[in-house]
Amino acid sequence: MIRRRLIQLTALLVISHPLQANEPLPLDDAITRAVASDPWHEGNQLQQQAVEARSEGATALPDPMLSLGVVNLPTDSFSFAQENMTQLKAGISQSFPRGDTLAIRQSQLQLQATAYPLMREVRRAQVKSTVAVLWFDAWQATETLALIEKDTSLFEQMVDVAEAGYRSALGKTRQQDVIRAQLELVQLADRQTVARQQRDAALAKLSEWIAISAQTTFLEPESTQALFPRAARLLAMTEEARITALRQHPRLRQIAVRQAVADKGVTLARQAHKPMWGVNASYALRDDSPQGMDRADFFSIGVSVELPLFSSVRQDSEVSASVAEAQSVVTEQRLALRDMLAAVRTANNTLTRLTQRKQLYQNKLLSQTAEQADAALTAYTNDDGDFAEVVRARIAQLNAHLAALAIEGDIYREYARLSYYAATEQHIAGTTAQGVNP
Repeated sequence: MIRRRLIQLTALLVISHPLQANEPLPLDDAITRAVASDPWHEGNQLQQQAVEARSEGATALPDPMLSLGVVNLPTDSFSFAQENMTQLKAGISQSFPRGDTLAIRQSQLQLQATAYPLMREVRRAQVKSTVAVLWFDAWQATETLALIEKDTSLFEQMVDVAEAGYRSALGKTRQQDVIRAQLELVQLADRQTVARQQRDAALAKLSEWIAISAQTTFLEPESTQALFPRAARLLAMTEEARITALRQHPRLRQIAVRQAVADKGVTLARQAHKPMWGVNASYALRDDSPQGMDRADFFSIGVSVELPLFSSVRQDSEVSASVAEAQSVVTEQRLALRDMLAAVRTANNTLTRLTQRKQLYQNKLLSQTAEQADAALTAYTNDDGDFAEVVRARIAQLNAHLAALAIEGDIYREYARLSYYAATEQHIAGTTAQGVNP
């Protein structure tokens, strides 16, 4: 009987029992659903519509001013016909903004509106990267739980074998072997609880973006080359080509639009040095004299112009402030490019080390731990080994598989984060990224 249980134990070492798929969620579907259900895009589109609506009315002149009043009314009698200069006067005046202020303001608003599609591109890249990272967290937690549950079944068998061997007094099974097997089973149950907790947390974070259930399962992901081709191409580029590609990133093109808007602000501030003009016209109605003599009505027309005698300091300050703001945007653009380059370089170095570790586990550690577990079990089966060594070898094999899975998850997550910086191939019409130096 004991030998039959040992044969079953050996079979459990090599046969894996994957969990049944229930409501599988592919990565592409998760990303598509998250982007489609993101309410941020609707708010951004409404903001763009507001700016475009303002630009349509930006060239309208200020409303004319209408005035109506009584002029030179005598205070002794308040008679409208007593004095020759008493008039009922109606006038209208129209002011004209300085220089090309209206046209420049409209152009500035139109430029500002072109930044909103770029903002949506940045948001989509961020959502795709974030959801992909969360999806791989949930996938890794699910796979971790599956490995631990498989080993839990194995250790239950080991406890039965140890107890049966100890009760039968056959072989070298000792009481401490039974206790050790039971202890490992309890510790494995704790690891299983922790894995469930991590899976629940990963699903909860992912549910912030898409609607999923606690029974959602995750299919084995494809290769990083298939899932993240743009990120793979970005890693394979030379430094110069990488800089050129990153300059087309929607984040940098959005900053370039802000720089163009700031340059328009400088031009707009310089219009303050030009005078403001205005025209006015009025018609004055006079009553007949008390003697019945007809009095002629008056018509007036005039032009007004602003004299910038006391505002030159304020105007110069506004121009200087606008120039400084434009230069600060240029600095922000350079800093953003440096930050993105540093992130890509860091990801490249991290992936190099992770790939080395992955190859080490695949080529040596996983096979060696499996051989060690088989050898320990064979020796114990032939009454030539220690049961504690069987337990240690199996725990080492489980830890190796979990470490290999963690490395695989880290590689996928690093590519998912890198995909944000690789969002450079889709361009928005009407926007041009300006050259910057890293």
